[in-house]
Amino acid sequence: NLNSKIENDVLVFWFVYQIRNQTSEPRNQNMDAACINYKETGFFSQTVVDYLEDKPELRPFYNHRPNMDGFRALLKNKKVIGNRDTLAKVLAKQYEPISKLNIQNSKLVHDNISLLKSASTYTITTGHQLNIFAGPLYFIYKIVTAIKLARQLKENFPDKNFVPVY
Repeated sequence: NLNSKIENDVLVFWFVYQIRNQTSEPRNQNMDAACINYKETGFFSQTVVDYLEDKPELRPFYNHRPNMDGFRALLKNKKVIGNRDTLAKVLAKQYEPISKLNIQNSKLVHDNISLLKSASTYTITTGHQLNIFAGPLYFIYKIVTAIKLARQLKENFPDKNFVPVY
């Protein structure tokens, strides 16, 4: 039905919108770059274009915009239901072999798992969706994006913790 199609389109492209609007690095001055508006590409549905343009008709399908004001509103009222200690214990057990391998970032992984015990910790979660034309770079892009968003949120909300999860 139309409502579930709209919801799916909005959820899928939230990620794309977030990245486009959260980038803060300066552009390389030695490289010519051009940006094309999503609408101009012709590859996105009208629903996605309307979402990116913040059309009022789509607002009933989501609670918050993917910007810092939206995250602020979300975090103000977010209530996590779950057993954080059990989650941290299970993840620590699953990742225990990493610490024995002396991998460079294993301490960071275990520190992030420990942070999950705190009520002021939130996950920035992404995962793999099969996409016939995206290729392996898309999956790396998603991981890096989750890490970057976790860092940006920590900068904007220093009293909270954000753990990237793939």
